[in-house]
Amino acid sequence: MSSFSELEELAVATTNDNRTPCILTTEGSTLQLDVNIASHVFYIAREAVRNAVRHGGATSISIHFNVSNTIAALMVTDNGRGLREDDEVNGGMGIKIMSQRAELIGGELRVESARGGGTCLDCRIPLSATA
Repeated sequence: MSSFSELEELAVATTNDNRTPCILTTEGSTLQLDVNIASHVFYIAREAVRNAVRHGGATSISIHFNVSNTIAALMVTDNGRGLREDDEVNGGMGIKIMSQRAELIGGELRVESARGGGTCLDCRIPLSATA
């Protein structure tokens, strides 16, 4: 991912196809990301957005991706129902897959119900300063 284009396409498709406004904000440059990291970040974002629409009943979704010299951070938030009690304890299959993707690239993933409703996904991937 040499640009944020894949995430832009995800936001546009979500807005158009699902009639769910999805806003993407970005900071930094993806030029230093290797293809493996970029691919996993995209698939984590895609799964989070799909979950927000399918399971959360979200009417608004926000994707924020920030890349610095030392970390790539992905946040996906929505205004849906939030996590079911069972998902908060055990995590659903989608959460498990997203967590595995994050681990494969050395990152950590946290998914939790947001205060006031909705869900917040926070994924942080350390980057080599020499990359």
